[in-house]
Formats: sequence, structure tokens, C-alpha cells
Amino acid sequence: MCAREPVQHRLSMSYQRPIQSILSVYKANSRIVEHLVIVSPYEANVLLADICRYPKVPLHIFVPRTNASFAPLDRLELYNVGGDFSAEQVPQSLTIQLNLFTGSLCLRDFNGYFELCDFLGLLRTRPLEGQQIYADGFINSPKRSMGSEEVAGSFLTHVSDEDST
Repeated sequence: MCAREPVQHRLSMSYQRPIQSILSVYKANSRIVEHLVIVSPYEANVLLADICRYPKVPLHIFVPRTNASFAPLDRLELYNVGGDFSAEQVPQSLTIQLNLFTGSLCLRDFNGYFELCDFLGLLRTRPLEGQQIYADGFINSPKRSMGSEEVAGSFLTHVSDEDST
């Protein structure tokens, strides 16, 4: 057996904690959430007084669902600080991105599986006439049901590029 040198990790990767605090940002003149911003517990604590005073950016407590026996908390209804919030204000594409980023391993139902496949561009039914299917199950879809065609791919490429440095 050979001894191996320890792998050198970046300082930012030496300690990771699960996502806990999320700010939701509404579209201008709307009650539809446009962005979800992940903040550290320290940042959430510093911003708490401002969030209570200005209810346009609610703070949510979130826990990734890593086990099917846990209740899903991706609707951001566990605990909210700030203005009135309804889970229907968050587009499904943002919920899917949040679950992918945070490592939520369990889907809510079979419909959630279909939505995830559509978002990622994975084949979920029989192929359409003339549809190109790659060996890994990805498809060349003319139109995706949520978000931009490059959203998931460019996000995952960016994250993997950072991991390799």
C-alpha cells in the first residue's frame, strides 16, 4: 500500500455548512419573486433589523431535504421575517434551482421529477419524432418549459470550474 499526500483544499472549501438563510427579492411593481439570495447566518443577523423595517425583501429559514422522511421546506414557509409572503409567489424554476444548489436529494412527487427533467433538459418520456437524444439522457430540446436553455448548463459549468481551481 502506498502513502498518499493529502489533497490541498481551498480555504473556502475547508468548512461548509448547509444553506439556512435566504432572501427573496420581488420583481419591480410585483409580488412575484425574481431572485433568491443565499446569505450566511452572520449576514442574516446583521440585516435582520433592516429586513423587519423594510418588508420588500423577506428573510426565510431553509433546510435542504436530504432524506425522504424529512418534510420538504423548499416552499420557504418554515419561518419568515419581513413582509407578507406566500409560497405561490416563488416561480417553480427558482425552487428547482434552489433544490439543485443546496443538494436537496428528494423530490416532492412524480410531477416534481418531470419538472426537474424539463429544467435540466433530460428525456423523461418517449422521444419525439426527430428529437436528438444523447447517450447520457440529455436531449436537444427546441423549447424548455422553464428558464433559459443555458441556465442549468452554465451554472453547473461555472461551479465545476471553481472546484477545479
